[in-house]
Amino acid sequence: MIRQLIGKTINGKEIVVYNFCSTPKGEYRGPARQGEPKLIKRVQRIEAVVRDFQAAGVPAQQLFFVGHSAGGWASLLVVQRQQESFNAVIAFGPAFAGKKQDRSTGWQVLRDRQAQLLANTPHIDGLVYSFADDPYESSDDLAFLGKINGITSVAVDEQMCGGPYLHRTAFRDCFAQSQRAVIVDFISSQLV
Repeated sequence: MIRQLIGKTINGKEIVVYNFCSTPKGEYRGPARQGEPKLIKRVQRIEAVVRDFQAAGVPAQQLFFVGHSAGGWASLLVVQRQQESFNAVIAFGPAFAGKKQDRSTGWQVLRDRQAQLLANTPHIDGLVYSFADDPYESSDDLAFLGKINGITSVAVDEQMCGGPYLHRTAFRDCFAQSQRAVIVDFISSQLV
């Protein structure tokens, strides 16, 4: 969906997409769930990319971070920690702790801690999509994000283009067709 915007101009700015994919290994293992989870390592890698863009002279106002699943959740955490470093985040189905029905207590505790950290943030500029039937984080599970000042929350249900709405819904053609204008409008509203 975002790749379809490459080369387009929004508010006089050409859209350039830097495809950053990070699959770090985490150490959050064992019954005690000790060590650093891969989510935190992903946050650190995104922060390093932010520093690289800053060093290259890219203005923070022109940086948007887009992520799906753990990439979306990690991007929300980065903007929560460094709001001045980039403009906004666009997150599709943010999740990181595995499927809800199979999630261990250790992962649930970590997920709830991260959710509370985000929920207590006074302001995050972002567009967040959640999917009604997502087994990782449903629209109901992510409703707290819509209460954060600055976040536009879009809960996708069967009315949009025929469900079920699972974790990879953002990759469906019908989603791209129905949401392209919403995403372009969001970017346009942020590029002031």
